[in-house]
Amino acid sequence: MKSVIPIAAAVAALAAGCTTSDDVRDPLVLWRATYPVEFDALTDCLVRRMSQDYDVAPQIDPRERLAIITVTTKSIGVSDFVERFDFVVKQGSNANTEVRFRRIAAVFKNANLISKTRAIADRCGRGA
Repeated sequence: MKSVIPIAAAVAALAAGCTTSDDVRDPLVLWRATYPVEFDALTDCLVRRMSQDYDVAPQIDPRERLAIITVTTKSIGVSDFVERFDFVVKQGSNANTEVRFRRIAAVFKNANLISKTRAIADRCGRGA
């Protein structure tokens, strides 16, 4: 009986249109977007731009057309705040590529970081 309640809640949320099945499985998604750019170009752009300010560890599966780009804030000193997050990049239909931005570990939700990462992905999505 206990396992029915979370499933019923998830189904009700989906039926209400307030979330997607991916969001139910992955509640740490802070934003998602689809860009009319090829998977390789978008992944390369995100890695290149994010590595300017962050430590970046891309994991790319070319057969699945899936990349998980783990990003960590660069630490300057022992007491610095360190935050981990990732981009999940997946080739969709045609030339569209979906990007999900997920927070992995953080003490607080940094609005500047969220808007900065979205702006970077938007630039990459325009082919810039």
